[in-house]
Parts: sequence; C-alpha cells; structure tokens
Amino acid sequence: MKKIKWKDIKIILLILACVLFVVDGAYLWITTSKTSDHIKASEHIAQVNVEKINFISGNDYFVKYPPNTVYAIDEAVENGFESVLLDVRLTKDKKWVCFKDESLLEATGQEGNVRDYTYFDLLKFSLKKKEEEMTTPVINLLDEVLKKCAENAVLPIIYVHTPQEIESLIEILKNTSMISDATVMMENYDSLVDFSQKYPNIKTLYRVSTVDSVVIDSLRMIENGTVCFDGSLEDNDAEMLLTLKENKYNFSCYNVNEPERLKLYTSIGAVNIITDKYIPQ
Repeated sequence: MKKIKWKDIKIILLILACVLFVVDGAYLWITTSKTSDHIKASEHIAQVNVEKINFISGNDYFVKYPPNTVYAIDEAVENGFESVLLDVRLTKDKKWVCFKDESLLEATGQEGNVRDYTYFDLLKFSLKKKEEEMTTPVINLLDEVLKKCAENAVLPIIYVHTPQEIESLIEILKNTSMISDATVMMENYDSLVDFSQKYPNIKTLYRVSTVDSVVIDSLRMIENGTVCFDGSLEDNDAEMLLTLKENKYNFSCYNVNEPERLKLYTSIGAVNIITDKYIPQ
C-alpha cells in the first residue's frame, strides 16, 4: 500500500477548507438575500413622513418566523415595527386563533380548514419552519399573541375573518388589556357597522380592494372607523384619496410594497401602511 505523504494530507485539507468556505458563503448569501428585500422607508420618502405614519408588518414580511405567532412579534419588534397585522379565525370549539388562511394546507401540510378542528386538534399540526434551528411553532391562540403584543408595547391590527362570537373576542381584548390599543378590521360591511355601533370606542378599519364613491358614502355609518384599501392597485388614485381627505376621513392601505405607491400614499396622508417590504426607519 502506498504511504500517504504529509504533503498530500495538506492538499486534501486545503480542498476541504475551500469547499467549506464556498458552502458557508452560499448559506450566508441565501440567508442575507432573504432580508435584503427589506428596505428602509426613509430611502424613498422623507424621514418626517416616516415618523408620521404607523407602519404595520404584513403577513409576508417575516423572514425568520411564521406570521401570526408569538415568535413573529419578536421579529417585528427587532425591525422597529410598533404595530402588527393579526389574522384571526374561529376553531370548531369556538376558540379564537391567529392564522392567515382558512385552509391549513399551505402552512401546515394538513388537509382541511381551521373551522373543522378543535384547538386541541390544531396543536397536533406544526407550522412550517422558516429556519431549522428555531423551536417548532404551532398555531397560537389570540390571547397568547396579544399578551406578547402587550409585553412589547406592540399595537395589534386584528383582521376578523369570521365575524361571529364577537363577545368572546371583546373579552379577550379586555383580559389582555388591549381593548384600547387594538384596531379591529373587517371586510364584511354589515358586520363592521354592527360592531362599530356596539363598541364605538374601539378603532375599526373597513377593508376593501378599491376606494370609490360608494365606499366613501358607506363610511358615514362606521363609528370611529376608516377605510383600508389595497395599496397595490392603481385604481386607488390620488383623486379618490383626496376626496376621502376632503370628507375628513383618514385612510390606511395594505400591500404597499412599491416605492411609487409608498410615495403617493404618504404624500396624501395615509395613517397606517401595511407592508411586506419596508422597515419603519
């Protein structure tokens, strides 16, 4: 058998070191490229406007953790957000949970919808990890996430997908001391009107795709509320938004991820901007 020389060993070690360097560099590029999509809002608008607007982290903002979890609140705080968007739904046993989609498939790989399972059953389904080393996340109860918000002085925007059992939702807001800090958003107009009239001291958002004269007229019936529209749609132009301002209505927008839309809405006076891209600094 041919004896291996020390020179050969050094060459092998050098090759291994080069391979490890390339692999480590590739990993670093992949992980940093995920966060490189996040841009400081001040790169596109004046700092004075950044300070006036409440930037809210959207569901696709998070790089480290799944949205609507207690872990996501930590990530939002790390990036300077003072508000987060929470999607809430009812389980089969009428528990309020934070979960974006009605279907469980994309986030957990499990067939069925949130409403088909009790919360105890949902705990059996792990959310897909975004980083291997993180603790396996599960679907959180709303009160768990709100307590995390309270601990970090984060204001929740609660998007109610199933406007039922509202009394139990109010109890959760009271028990977590978030009744005066939370904003409730709904897409169902009649449900939002009923809610706003029953709980006039709670801030509300009427979620729509586009703003038109019908939407503006409908805002008269919503107590302590304003409109939240899709900021990615060009139909939401400056003329219609100025009409909102003329009628003394504030406005918020979601899906604001392009610089020209960010500039437009901040120049006209958006109060809240829900974004998956911009960091509030």
